[in-house]
Formats: sequence, structure tokens, C-alpha cells
Amino acid sequence: MKGISLKVTQTAGEMLTDLLKSYHEKIDKAYLKSDGALTVDLKAKFKPGENEGIEVEVGINFVTDRIKNTFSRLVNENQEGLFEIVDKEQEVNNLRKF
Repeated sequence: MKGISLKVTQTAGEMLTDLLKSYHEKIDKAYLKSDGALTVDLKAKFKPGENEGIEVEVGINFVTDRIKNTFSRLVNENQEGLFEIVDKEQEVNNLRKF
């Protein structure tokens, strides 16, 4: 297997730069929506390719929207659920039809 040359790493750097440039607007919007910091993960993968070449694959990952939500509910085992009550009322109404 052939090693990774400077040309290969330079190509990977150019590809990563192209990704950052192509997502500039979305990165900017995500940063402005953030709580003060934005993490942008960049990935480069190298594997043997055809004709003794090295295949370079790059990727980008960042979160554009942060969703944070909480809710709570009191659950009482002795309280009937809404759907159970509706089902019982339908049963009673169906019996009244006969």
C-alpha cells in the first residue's frame, strides 16, 4: 500500500475548505442562533483507490437548530385516562341503540 503524500493532504485541505465555503451561510445562521459557540466537525477519510491512487472523502457536520424542550405530567394510577372514558361512553351509547 502506498503512503499518503503531501499532494493528497493538500487536496483534502482544499476539499475541506470548499465544504466550509459552500456552507458559509448556513454556518453563519447556525452561529447566530447558537448560545455563544458553534462546533463544526470536519472529517477526512483516506483509502486505497484505483491505479495506486488514494481516494479522499471529506465531510462536514454541524447543528443548524438547537431544540431544547421539557415537559412534565403527573400520573395518577387511580385516575382513568381520557381515551378510556371516551371508549366507555361509546360502549354505553352503542348499548342504548339496541
